Amino acid sequence: MAAKIPKERVGEIMKIVLTELKNAGGEAKLKDLFERSEPKLNLTEYEKQVYEKSGYIRWRSAVHFYSIDCEKAGYIQKSSGRWKLTPEGDKALKKPAKEFIEYAMQRYRAYMADRAGTVEPGAELPGEAEEEKLVRQTAYESAVEQARSEIEDHINNLGWFDFQKLVAELLVAMGYHVPFVAPPGRDGGLTSLPTRTHWGLWRRGSGYKSNTRTRRSRCERFESLRPS
Repeated sequence: MAAKIPKERVGEIMKIVLTELKNAGGEAKLKDLFERSEPKLNLTEYEKQVYEKSGYIRWRSAVHFYSIDCEKAGYIQKSSGRWKLTPEGDKALKKPAKEFIEYAMQRYRAYMADRAGTVEPGAELPGEAEEEKLVRQTAYESAVEQARSEIEDHINNLGWFDFQKLVAELLVAMGYHVPFVAPPGRDGGLTSLPTRTHWGLWRRGSGYKSNTRTRRSRCERFESLRPS
């Protein structure tokens, strides 16, 4: 049972994971945090055990589960398998492990009291055994992270012309009018011309030859295409 991992030890584990998040620049994928944190945790055999039915590792399941408390305490923000350390979380790392996790748990209980009668994805259910809570939260967050990873892999593996068409379709979905999507040019460049209805031309979006350093441009959020 998770109760065999003492509260203070849970605090130690979560602090180390969040410290590695800070060392990673304040934002990282959870799977990367697991790899960075494990060598520094001095895990017991019990903490390294695998749940027989689910195949999840006990200490990692605990991190998934108590990340909810840390999120409600304002220590971290989570989105699609990525964690971001907040200024509040950075300050909390200075607290002793027990105080660190107790405050997070208190904030989670207060949050649930305010939302009595509602259950969000991953939240605990009344009467649920501790191990079932851990496993269910791990399954939920793992599914979110895997879905995000598969989407990123699919986009990164697109050919440049297919990627250009995807961008054009995305812009249309955002409310832009895309009158022209250029075929591949002789120089390998790709271009689309998005405009916003009633706004006129906002900015031209371009791709580049595939042998140049353009991987970063694929991850752009098109912030410059948004009206100010």
